Amino acid sequence: MMTQSHDSNSEIIALVFRLKTGCRQYLFYSLEELQAWAGRKPYKDEFVFVIVAFPDGHCSDKQRVHASKLVEVVEYGLLSEAGQLSPKMQKAYSRLLKHGRLIKYTGGFWSAPGVEIRHSHITNTPVPAWHFGTQTIQGLIRRKLIKVVRERKWEDKVYPVEVAL
Repeated sequence: MMTQSHDSNSEIIALVFRLKTGCRQYLFYSLEELQAWAGRKPYKDEFVFVIVAFPDGHCSDKQRVHASKLVEVVEYGLLSEAGQLSPKMQKAYSRLLKHGRLIKYTGGFWSAPGVEIRHSHITNTPVPAWHFGTQTIQGLIRRKLIKVVRERKWEDKVYPVEVAL
C-alpha cells in the first residue's frame, strides 16, 4: 500500500492492483498522484486493474487498463458519475477506449477506422454502422478527455478529423 499521508478531508479516488507483483494494491487521492505513479518506468508498460471510488462512497466495477490510460479512465469515471458527461459522451468514450481512435467520416460522422459502412436509405450516402456527432466529440475534447491528433483546414478554419486518448 502507499504510505503517503493525507489530511482527513482527502477522499480516495482510485484503487489500483498490479498483477505482476502478486496483486499489490495502491490507493490514490488525486489525479496528479495517479498520473505521477502511472508514468513511472516500472508501471508505464503494463496492464493494471483499477476501481474508481466515487465521492458518495460507492465504487465502479474493476476494469483492466493499460497504465498509460489510467488517468483518463479514472477521470472519465468521476466525470460520468458527477453527471458532467451525457450518455452519448459516455458511449463515445467507451468506444474510443475500445478502438483507440475515432475519425471523422464524410457527413460529420465520427466512428472508428475501418468500421462497416452502410448506405442511407433516403440519400444513399455512406454512413458508418455506428457513429457519433461532432457535438459529442467536441464535448469530450473540451473536457480534455480526448485529444485532437489530426486536423484539416477548410475555408480558413481548422477542424479536428481524428481524436485519440
